[in-house]
Amino acid sequence: MKKLSFDIYSFNQANFFPHSRVKTKLQVIFILLEAMRYIMSYSDTLGEGIKCTGKLSVIVDKMSRIVFSIENKYYSIVLPFYVYSDGDQIQFYYKHEAIDSKLLSNLITILKGDSFNSKNSLDFSDSVIDLENENEMLWMILQDLILYEDGYIRYDVDEESYKKAKEEGCEHTHPLNHCDLFYSSNASLKLGLDRSLEVDEFIDVLNTRTNCKYLRNWR
Repeated sequence: MKKLSFDIYSFNQANFFPHSRVKTKLQVIFILLEAMRYIMSYSDTLGEGIKCTGKLSVIVDKMSRIVFSIENKYYSIVLPFYVYSDGDQIQFYYKHEAIDSKLLSNLITILKGDSFNSKNSLDFSDSVIDLENENEMLWMILQDLILYEDGYIRYDVDEESYKKAKEEGCEHTHPLNHCDLFYSSNASLKLGLDRSLEVDEFIDVLNTRTNCKYLRNWR
């Protein structure tokens, strides 16, 4: 298993840990693109003199994932691109073609633009065509991002919500230690854990080459 780790700092933590929880696929795509852009521009002196608040880790094995971690909270999404590392140089590829920072910026621009939420499909197509002239891969990558299975899973230690649920006599609806699968209100569900998880344990759960974990003591 290949693991590449990068520090997260207070000045960029909100890019990866929004103040409110992730609720949409679009948010996941933004986080993915911002993570790739951050990794490609990362240097060991980036946060010199600033306290590290978390980690961003690229995990490559049979699966490829990005894991984001701060104290008492970790989550992971699928990395749908090939990653190559050579010393300090990190490069992402889409079908053997290198992805540069300009392409990432153009993708973010399209998805954050008003045309993406327009009721008129032509508004969106015009914004894509305008930027597609700069890189012919843009539309293919955008299609794949919209359609890809992001595999979102989050581990959380939520003392406040657990305490509230316990006071109401329903602590098992919001366990102290739990994993959240999916993110939209119609699909999201919790799996309670009887103890806390370290980051490496969380990564091991995601690794398809290691032994599976078993659910026990169904209530």
